[in-house]
Amino acid sequence: MPHWKLLPKDTDKVLWNNQLKQFENYNLYQTFGWGEYKKLAGWIPHRFMATGPDNTVVCMAQGLLKKYFPGVGVLWFPGGPLGELDHLNADFVRFLKEITEQSTLYIRIGPYLEDTSEQASRLAALNWRRCQIKLWSGISLYINPSLPAKILNDGLTKNWRHNLKRSANSDLEITRWEHPDLDQVLSIYHDMEKKKGIPPFFNKQSIEHLYHCFENHMIVVKCSLRSSGKLLGIRACATIHQHALDLWASVNDEGRKVYASYALFWALLEECRKESISHYNLGGVDPQQNTGVYNFKKGTGAAQINFLGEWDKSTSYVLKKLMDIKIKRMARGF
Repeated sequence: MPHWKLLPKDTDKVLWNNQLKQFENYNLYQTFGWGEYKKLAGWIPHRFMATGPDNTVVCMAQGLLKKYFPGVGVLWFPGGPLGELDHLNADFVRFLKEITEQSTLYIRIGPYLEDTSEQASRLAALNWRRCQIKLWSGISLYINPSLPAKILNDGLTKNWRHNLKRSANSDLEITRWEHPDLDQVLSIYHDMEKKKGIPPFFNKQSIEHLYHCFENHMIVVKCSLRSSGKLLGIRACATIHQHALDLWASVNDEGRKVYASYALFWALLEECRKESISHYNLGGVDPQQNTGVYNFKKGTGAAQINFLGEWDKSTSYVLKKLMDIKIKRMARGF
């Protein structure tokens, strides 16, 4: 049986991120930076590690803890744990209760493993239950930026390729933004949100905090009018080793008219290729609830992967039902 331990708060972030790489399903949501970013929303990152008999690391898990009442908490593992599912047994749950000092605990996991009947059966046998009320669809799209440009271009849908050509015929300048002006980034987002009538993705504090957490591991590109220098849109990703995750994507109304979204994403792929990124995660998609975004991302030629999605376990039936209600009411995240 593996030996679980809680790592100290001052754990070296580079060491943590480097150790993630040994697991095939490592991802940005389990990075040190993501845990630090979620602090802004009231989550307390806890980083756990399990070792085998020979003291080798067999499992890693970054959990985000939120305490609601004395002894009552929620522990969320976005993108994790990493490692074999068999390690997520009753001993693991008991360890989490003891180490977090929460007698009543709701646990939600989201391992980045492909959804197969074998994997699902393994979790079910350990008394995990697939979440009916979800924070994400369990579907992601991946593309490999390291492929030659011709292969990537051949993978585009006819409509996507046509719109990319349209953007090339416009007066656009696409450049990498080494030190982005976050006020301008926020302004682009607010323009898009107002146009679509949707709630804000970021405020000043949250976008600054996100950038600070990933500053040295972000690729940002911007699109401006060549004639005036006016900013039309941005796109950005966070990176770890050979993996990247979509973080920012927004264009204003003027940018939409000249297909800036297509030029931006194509330029971002090229920047990722320069940095040897081979796995670009376009983020969670929902073909039913957000068809437009899904079609844009799918049109890039990205491959769809259906992950195991979210599973949960609770030491209290009442707490589980309360969390179901809370999650159902939330527009995004929790």
